[in-house]
Amino acid sequence: MTCGSPWTNAPVRAGEDLVVDAELEIDGDSTYHGFVEATLDLIVGHDPTHVDSTTVEVFAGQTETVQLEFTTATVRNTQTFPVRVETRHAAAETDVTVIGTDDEGAGQLTVTDLSTTAPVTGGDWLDVTATLTNTGEEPASREVELVVGHDPTTVDSQQVTLDAGETTTVSLGYETYPVANDDEFPVRVRTGDDSASRSVLVYGRDDGNDTGGSPSFAVSISGTNVPVTGGQRLSVTATLENVGDAAGTRTVELVVGVTPEVVDSASVRLAPGETTRVSLGYETYPVTTDDTFPVTVRSPHSSDTRTVTVRGTG
Repeated sequence: MTCGSPWTNAPVRAGEDLVVDAELEIDGDSTYHGFVEATLDLIVGHDPTHVDSTTVEVFAGQTETVQLEFTTATVRNTQTFPVRVETRHAAAETDVTVIGTDDEGAGQLTVTDLSTTAPVTGGDWLDVTATLTNTGEEPASREVELVVGHDPTTVDSQQVTLDAGETTTVSLGYETYPVANDDEFPVRVRTGDDSASRSVLVYGRDDGNDTGGSPSFAVSISGTNVPVTGGQRLSVTATLENVGDAAGTRTVELVVGVTPEVVDSASVRLAPGETTRVSLGYETYPVTTDDTFPVTVRSPHSSDTRTVTVRGTG
């Protein structure tokens, strides 16, 4: 099950309805006509608050657009905060802006089309670009910031001035920390009126070795516990071998479905030539009819795929 990045009608004025559309995609093959029931919750704010929910039934392998909404508070000052759409198995988040009653008509810089050069290796430069648009009725001048990490830190900024209705592209960046192990974290571009974020991956450098080489993990699936019944745990076992010439730590992921979804992962460290076995898994969706789909175990360097069947509960 995948929940796509939400679309909203933001920015909205304080007291207006904020509408959030999310695409819910159910992995599997629609040939089996398997219905999956899912409940979607809308969570808003820095202090997360549940404001709306709905339940839908979707064919396996199909996509459904679901709409949630709530009435924003009548605030005087403009506020930007996260909205999150959650299901039992997936979630997606974006930032929205509510224009305060004291700020109506003023310039507002919104952020869209955020992109990065990730993945990069620790110590390398990470570029982040975004599109800024002044959606207000007056010129606006803002300091645009690049904020990174789970403990947010501003690493770059740029002063931007736009006339009403004007659009520009801003490029920000910084030299990533030379981490030893793979690190995934959020990066955010914010203007004070609006923000946008996404997760990036920085590969570890394994600075503890002095061989000058690099690790490379080969992957081979050695077994699964299929067939299982929908709702039960599906386990996949894989053998990993470091075929590179240096020790390293890498993230190994279990990816399932025709539309790939990462459902489990593990961090593994291996010396050159060392082999280990990992077991990954997840709770399958309670499909009503049999569903056949691929499962893949992948490292940054290699992958292996098997086809599995989950029996329907009907």
